[in-house]
Amino acid sequence: MNHRSKIVTKVEETCVVCKEATIEQVFRETRHEYGLPGEDRSQVDITFYGMCEKFIEKDDAWGRNPQAGKHQTNMDKIMEFTLDSKVILKGLRSGTERQIRKLLTTQNPKFLEAKKMDRWTGNLKPVLKFYRNTPDGLICPRGAAAKLFGLCRGCGEIIRVIDNRLELDPVDFHFHGELRPLQADAVAEVMKRDHGTLSAPTGSGKTCMGLFIIAQRMLRFK
Repeated sequence: MNHRSKIVTKVEETCVVCKEATIEQVFRETRHEYGLPGEDRSQVDITFYGMCEKFIEKDDAWGRNPQAGKHQTNMDKIMEFTLDSKVILKGLRSGTERQIRKLLTTQNPKFLEAKKMDRWTGNLKPVLKFYRNTPDGLICPRGAAAKLFGLCRGCGEIIRVIDNRLELDPVDFHFHGELRPLQADAVAEVMKRDHGTLSAPTGSGKTCMGLFIIAQRMLRFK
């Protein structure tokens, strides 16, 4: 049984025991029992929270009255945290949104360099904003998903996770090479995370490391 199956089973067991459970209660009860691959707990939280929510919405699966427990949650205060090629945040409180804007705003290093060298800066933005306001919500980089999720929870947001990430069937790849010690160290760090960027100099063997990571990721679900 893989990690996902174990978690789904645990969520089902918890829902049966806690007849009036809310998503938050199920999440708190079971999040530490099983972990997904990797050490980024915030990323694990996002995935696991979404799975709890998907199951708990199936009221007939655990004998709960669809109207039961609704008084425990104010639907007007629930925000949507959508995972896609980007992160889409909808229904944020104003204070939470301000903190997210601050997190995703930074000084432009090219502007600072040009100013320091007394060059013309008319074509450079003083700050870079890695978010965008749209009618669908606040669009943010997917690479910041873990930090954004933690920030939203820290601000007391009640979160509804919508996981639209594409999940394909595993492919049975095998790696027949051998990593050098430095490559093995770099790969070990990459494997701890759900996503990220491997940056290394020319000639360091990024292609080789990439092939090893692909093989490991595809075999993980077997």
